[in-house]
Amino acid sequence: MFNNLVIGVDGREGGHRAIALAKQLAASGAVLTLANVYGARMLPGRGAGIALIWESEASEALLERERESSGLPSANTLRSSEPSVGRGLHEIAEHVKADLLVIGSTHRERVARGIVVDDTADVLHGAPCPVAIAPLHYDSAAPPTSVGVACDGSAESLLALAAGRVLAERFGAKLRVLAVVPVHVKPYWERVPARSPEANETEARLAKVRELRGVALEVLEGDPSDQLAQSSEDLSLLILGTRSQGAVRRVVAGSVATDLALRCACPLLIWPRSAVPDAKTAAAAQVSNVQS
Repeated sequence: MFNNLVIGVDGREGGHRAIALAKQLAASGAVLTLANVYGARMLPGRGAGIALIWESEASEALLERERESSGLPSANTLRSSEPSVGRGLHEIAEHVKADLLVIGSTHRERVARGIVVDDTADVLHGAPCPVAIAPLHYDSAAPPTSVGVACDGSAESLLALAAGRVLAERFGAKLRVLAVVPVHVKPYWERVPARSPEANETEARLAKVRELRGVALEVLEGDPSDQLAQSSEDLSLLILGTRSQGAVRRVVAGSVATDLALRCACPLLIWPRSAVPDAKTAAAAQVSNVQS
């Protein structure tokens, strides 16, 4: 399904997990590019220029080590010097016209110029293509058995569903379509479904999803981040659709996507509405649109 992948590596375990996930998601004969961003943790000041030269040489050596140790001798290597890990990987992904950017989730935070930044969220926001995130303790040796798709009937979620159908068929895995309905808590802790114009619109969209062939919709109640994070413990892959914005149609990661990027127990695939699907995914999306 994915033919041109960029994999973020930094010599740490997160990069190794990203490589393992990329191998699993890549189509046969796919082009893989190992990418490293250096200089992102440097503070400005005297000697920064000399340090940057040293970091450039270290980055080149790191990429060669990762290529050898990963068993990907034909993989390309690219590096970028940027103050932001996310910006550097985005530029590389744009340069090679990648159809997937793969990273490893990290809870490590970077403090620079008084700003606290999480690298995972940094990469997710504004990415020019879908982003796959390998979680902590990701076990690539286990064959995928279930692919989950968060679907509320929106255009973004229907594209995510189309991608999920293709990947589930490829892996021979079970497809689980999950919808989360928020609830309100009344006095005496009585939980009732939220009733608002937005909630009614969502329910109307879900009714159309239920009509799709081969889709058994699972409706969960509660906070979307909590419910999807909990469901991810029983999934091999979770796919979440998200918006795009601007002339370059970059990913716009909402609070649920950002939260799941750090909490998801299985690999998370963020699928933006702007992503150009391959022929098989496009056909699956067309089926969804026709039947909805």
